[in-house]
Amino acid sequence: MISHHWDTIEFGKIDVKLEKKYFDKISSFYRKDCEKFDLEYLPNFYSETFEKLEKIKNDIYTVMADKTKKEILENVAKLMKKQNIKTNLNLVIKNSKECSKDINILCDTISLEEMLKNFKESKCILEINRDVSKGYTMRTFDAIGLKKKLITTNKSVVKEDFYRPNNILVIDEENIVIPKEFIDSPYEELPKEIYEKYSLENWVKQLMNIGE
Repeated sequence: MISHHWDTIEFGKIDVKLEKKYFDKISSFYRKDCEKFDLEYLPNFYSETFEKLEKIKNDIYTVMADKTKKEILENVAKLMKKQNIKTNLNLVIKNSKECSKDINILCDTISLEEMLKNFKESKCILEINRDVSKGYTMRTFDAIGLKKKLITTNKSVVKEDFYRPNNILVIDEENIVIPKEFIDSPYEELPKEIYEKYSLENWVKQLMNIGE
């Protein structure tokens, strides 16, 4: 029996001691939880890969579902507009009457197919992590698989083997700086072994071999 955590123990309010009674192997995408609760570390993966060059429509794209991120998304949109950087920033707030002149407020989620299409049509993917979850989101690995640049608030990403300054820009929510040079510069190809390491196929292999 194998249990894998896609979210933090704190966010999921998990009783790890109880869980360990029923599972032979337990892993998590979040390093700090693995250290604190003696779990196996298994980061997320990408499932969609770069196949062909789509027509680029946006410089920066994102879709999120946490209304606490509304202000920072609006700040990004305003700053990018001043630099003539085209953004497509979407925030899903179900059953909400909120509106914004800077970002798109969606009443419902979009399909995975539509989201991936929008990723492919953009130069950069933007992600903003929740305070409670500092592990790497699926967006981090989508960017690897699709060979897209990533703009993130997760500072720990600079320690990872897939980090390249040309591909990943870490921003501060309180002082957002996104140089146009970063967006317009070419994507830096990663070594083949990095792409293989974070693939869905390898993730499944790692999951099944955890603890062995």
